[in-house]
Order: sequence, then structure tokens, then C-alpha cells
Amino acid sequence: MQMKKKDMNIPILFGVTLWLLYAASAELYQIAWGTGAWLGQFSLRWGSMFFAFVAFCLLLLVIAWTALWKRQKLLRTMSRLFILRGRLGSFRWVLAALILGLPVWLFQYTLWGIVFSGPFFRLLVW
Repeated sequence: MQMKKKDMNIPILFGVTLWLLYAASAELYQIAWGTGAWLGQFSLRWGSMFFAFVAFCLLLLVIAWTALWKRQKLLRTMSRLFILRGRLGSFRWVLAALILGLPVWLFQYTLWGIVFSGPFFRLLVW
């Protein structure tokens, strides 16, 4: 049985997503490790942030899996999001500007830009 070209791209796209989430988690691990003595060498704040980020990445991975292989399950959720977007009216443009401008401000004009200098974490934020 031969796969269609469209169907062959799905595992590749999922693999790229998995690799990006893993690489971003590894970058955050390098930042968080060695900051304290709470769990191993994590401080309580950085360790909590790291584990919350890993949980968030796992959630994103489940969403990517569902979006790529079980598209029908997301149709109801997507229709609700479209209705919510329609209700926002003109405020959606303000929200879009904030979503686009916040990472620029965060990485260019705050000290977090020095802490999170890895390409994979930044790529995941974008």
C-alpha cells in the first residue's frame, strides 16, 4: 500500500515538532540546572518552572498529535475558537499586536533575553 505525499509529511512534521520541544526543554534544563539544592541542583523556582515547561511541552505534543492524526476531534474546538475570535471584534487586532510585540520586547529589552538566548527556546516562543 503506497502512502500519499500528503500523508508522508505528517510523520515528518510531528518529528520536527517533537525535536523542537525536546531541544527547547534541553535548553531550559541547561539554564535551570545548578541554580540551587532543592531537587538535584535545581532551585525551587527554576525547578518548578522547568517541570511546568516540560508539562506544557507534553501538552503541545498531544495537541500536535491530535491535530495531525485525529483532525476530526479538533473540529468542535476550532469552531468554538472561531466564534470567540468573531466576538472579540476590533480588540483582536490589539491582542494580535501584543502577541507579536511581547516576544520582541521580552528578548530584546529585558534581562530574560540574556537568560533565554538559545535558538530553540526562542523558536518555540515564536
